[in-house]
Amino acid sequence: MTIIIFENPTPVVDVLQCHYPPNKMLAAFADTQAFMRLVQRTQRPLLHYWTLEQTVILGLRDRQLPQLSAGLQGLGQTGWHYFFRNAGGLGIPSDQGILNISLILPPNYQVTINQGYQMMTALLQAGFAAEKLALVPGEVATSYCPGTFDLSLGTQKVAGIAQRRSRGATAIMAYLGVNGDQPQRGELMRTFYQASGGQPPLFPAVDPQVMTTLAAFLPGLQVRQTLQMIQAGLQTQGTELDPLRFMDLLAEPEYQTYFNQAQQALIELNQPIQ
Repeated sequence: MTIIIFENPTPVVDVLQCHYPPNKMLAAFADTQAFMRLVQRTQRPLLHYWTLEQTVILGLRDRQLPQLSAGLQGLGQTGWHYFFRNAGGLGIPSDQGILNISLILPPNYQVTINQGYQMMTALLQAGFAAEKLALVPGEVATSYCPGTFDLSLGTQKVAGIAQRRSRGATAIMAYLGVNGDQPQRGELMRTFYQASGGQPPLFPAVDPQVMTTLAAFLPGLQVRQTLQMIQAGLQTQGTELDPLRFMDLLAEPEYQTYFNQAQQALIELNQPIQ
């Protein structure tokens, strides 16, 4: 069965890959906000791949944790960085074994929330179809950041999906566990929620054993290979990938203006928790 990602005939998708070191971790979401403005100019989708180094990305709901300061202190003691994103949901750890993927659609792509989730699901399913890995959607309640469109291999979650909408543009964002110590990531988040006083149903009772990585099924798999597989899945459907056009936009003042505005808002959001 063919998994349809874009219904438009032979769409062109811009492609961008970034790595954000700890001193630039807020730039990951400042870029997302800026890119949602720029796709209104390009009028075509952007596929943004990005990685972080040992950073927990916390959601706005996490700010409601009753002993949040204790949880944040525990993260710092383990050597993990953290910040709050300007979106709802819950925390996810991200390191160089996690590939973050943002599919950013301009306003001419009118998709419902459900259609947005389905597009990212189809994108990932198509990427691993050649390896006969069947990614199945469905909430894994005791994972960290559980959601209806969690993606699992067998009984274990490997990916989660979220969305953000602004000025008519839509960002569909996934985190994908490629390799690395997934039980350790799960234990990190279980300890964080325990220290922060988080209890179900608002916060998950994290079980580190319910999540895994793609490398558990494809030994030796690296992030770069994963990225190439996802792009190959797109190209099999006739999608043209352009790695150059969007890079040119990043040299223009318009991008810097949007980025600075978004980053300042994130800096204010991430003022120290008392």
